[in-house]
Amino acid sequence: PDRTIGGCADCAFARADVHRLTLIRNWRHMAEAMPLDELSDLVTIQAVSADFIEDNPGIFEAVRNMGNKNTPYTVRMACRAVETMDLEPLARTLRVPMLFTNGTKDIMTPPRLAKSGFSAEDVCRAVPEYARLYEFPEIGHADLLEAPDEAVQVVSAFFEEALAR
Repeated sequence: PDRTIGGCADCAFARADVHRLTLIRNWRHMAEAMPLDELSDLVTIQAVSADFIEDNPGIFEAVRNMGNKNTPYTVRMACRAVETMDLEPLARTLRVPMLFTNGTKDIMTPPRLAKSGFSAEDVCRAVPEYARLYEFPEIGHADLLEAPDEAVQVVSAFFEEALAR
């Protein structure tokens, strides 16, 4: 922390709610039972909008290529990590600037979760002097795909401000 000027958590929460736990548990079971390409396709339609898919027909192959860089074991363990993660106590101790970036239509990591979760918005309410939330309007999980120019601008401005402190 003494050498950190700030951090950015893209599409993040501190603890999953029941909805997200169910989604992730299902991904874990799918990684155990089917080819990763099938799981990658499901994640793709959950991550980006239908319009983005229509305008970017290569997105399925791109996500499959990325997903296939992992083994099914790695995917299962990543899911298990999110299923058991509870970073709320740690999030409440933030003492450096933190930017959360979430899409308003993100079903995987929305800015606001049900009461069993601890969302990006919850972190910002817990430590308002350190954490802030930027919501990309009208996009889902993959802001770096759906709004890359805006993402670069928002994150760059945040770190420029942090450096100026």
